[in-house]
Amino acid sequence: MGIPAAVIGAVSGAFVTHAIADDSGDTKAAEALPSGSIQQVAHVSGGKVVVSGTIKDVPVSATLWSFVQDTNGNYFPNFKPCEIHKDGTWDCPELRLAGVGDKPSDNFTVHVALINGEGGMEIEKHVEKKRTDPKASMDGLPEGSTPIADQQGIR
Repeated sequence: MGIPAAVIGAVSGAFVTHAIADDSGDTKAAEALPSGSIQQVAHVSGGKVVVSGTIKDVPVSATLWSFVQDTNGNYFPNFKPCEIHKDGTWDCPELRLAGVGDKPSDNFTVHVALINGEGGMEIEKHVEKKRTDPKASMDGLPEGSTPIADQQGIR
């Protein structure tokens, strides 16, 4: 008995799914993978940005979070998850550019990712640590997360 296989390709940031065939030759459509984009990263007062975009095929158990990454590769998650609306749009609470640098020319990258329960607990632990250590950062996105989009900016 063979193992079913699926071929999934990426085209301009969108996922394309193909049929899965089992040993009997029967085919079925593969489940669609989550996909989305960042539509806007807008600077607001106090060294913060507001991030919004679109998303589809979100698993029920996942939560969308935003992160800012500095030029040293440090990740800083938002303190609250993003809100996904019924029409497929999403927006995140203000994301502070802390840790990115103090110069107006410092670069940063905003990431949005779907996070599972375990990853959510990792973020909660980090947020709690950040209350006592303002410079605390993460090494990357939480394990098991699904990156959705990223966009670079200048502080």
